[in-house]
This record gives sequence, C-alpha cells and structure tokens, in this order.
Amino acid sequence: FPTALIHFLCVELVPVYVIGFYFYNLVVNDGSACFMQVVRREPGFGGRHINHLSDVELQLCVQHAFHSMLVSGQFKIDCKGSQGEAHVDLFDSPFEGNFSDLQALRMAIIGTWFTLAMCCLLVTYSLLCFAREGSWSFRSAAYLVFTWDLEQRRSYRVLGFLLAAGIVGMVFHSLMVKSFAKTSMYSVDHVRFLKMQFDLAVVIYSVKLILYPGTPVHRWQHTPISHIRFKRHIVHIFSQSNDKLGAFLLDALWRANH
Repeated sequence: FPTALIHFLCVELVPVYVIGFYFYNLVVNDGSACFMQVVRREPGFGGRHINHLSDVELQLCVQHAFHSMLVSGQFKIDCKGSQGEAHVDLFDSPFEGNFSDLQALRMAIIGTWFTLAMCCLLVTYSLLCFAREGSWSFRSAAYLVFTWDLEQRRSYRVLGFLLAAGIVGMVFHSLMVKSFAKTSMYSVDHVRFLKMQFDLAVVIYSVKLILYPGTPVHRWQHTPISHIRFKRHIVHIFSQSNDKLGAFLLDALWRANH
C-alpha cells in the first residue's frame, strides 16, 4: 500500500497547497476591497451602472467578478441589486488594449496566474521526483532521506524562490497601487482587515517552510540509515512531517550521546 504517496500528498506538499489557496483568497479579498473604495470615491467610475448598488450588493458583485477574473482573465460586473441591475465590462483579457489602463487589475491576474503556475510546477516536480525514487512506505528511512534531499535540490529551490518572488512582487505592487491611489485598508471593516493579515501571514510562513525547511545538514543518501524502517504510528501519515521526525531523531541522538 503506497503510504508514502499518501503522506507526501497530505503532509509534505501541504505548504504549497496553502500558498495557492490563501494567496488566491488574499488577492480576491484585498483586490475587491480596494476596487470598492475606488468606485465609491469616484462617482464617474461605472456611473449609474454601479453606484446605485448598496455596499453589500457591490461587495458580493465585485467578489464574484474577481473570482471570474482570476479564472478567465475577463473582468465583468454583472449582477442584480435591489435598485436595478449592474452591467460593466472592463476588459476581456489582461493583455487586451492599453496595459496601463486598469494596470492594477491586470497585474493581479498575471501575478495570481504566475503564483498558481509555480505552485503547480512545484507539486508536479516533487511528484516526478517521488515516482523516480520509488520509496512507497512512509515508515522507510529511504523515504525520509528522499524528502530531506528533495528540499535541497537546486530545481526545487529555484521553483521555490520563483514562487516567493511572485508573491513579493504582488505585495509590493499592491502597496504601491494603494499609495498612489490613496486607498487604505484600514477603511475596510476590521474583520476583513484581520482576515487579510492572517491570510498574508499564512502565505509568508508557508513560503518559509519551502525555502528554509528544518532538514539535517548532512548527506544521508549513501548511508546505512536508508535501510532502516521506523515504527511510525499510522496517525502520523496525516499529522507528522518528515522534517518534524528528523528533528525528533536528532534530539534522540543528542540525548544518547549526552
């Protein structure tokens, strides 16, 4: 039974899933909140097509539009409010027309696509390396050594740094847009603001786990340890990372020598 594959998918690759999920939500929540501020501050933006909507109706419409925009590349507001309907078409593709027009929205799409693409590439590369290794038991020390080695491989680290660069670039671009547009996240309700900060903190911590994992500094590929089988509880297949097991082993070795 391929317990190592289950553990690899459900534990070792979780930081990549978390980055994709929380970064996507961060772009939707942060972007829709800033867009709402621009609409409310500039009555000419969208004119009668948008400004008759209540704050709750506009929030739901804009969030739905952002979800569709990040999937299809089209930014269109199409919804029904208590005072009538709202139909606004801004662009059908982030590469359509003058890029400086609605640049923040276009960059949000491209940055999100790049980040999610890096997540997919990192997962694909990791799975290909796992299949090539051929260690199928999560109790096998060879599987433990494989995950330690994977996190130190040049290709893995390059993908990790590209992923981090995309996120950092998006954050700086967002800060610059808010600075020039004079939008403030503090004008958003406190619950949404705290959720955005939480999402950003989770993304940063997950990136840290990918770039700076707690792996041993020694090379273990050609040592007798690769033939050992550990007595790992079946529950650990969903709860204990190999980095955590490695820290436990190093602590046990230190205690045995002292």
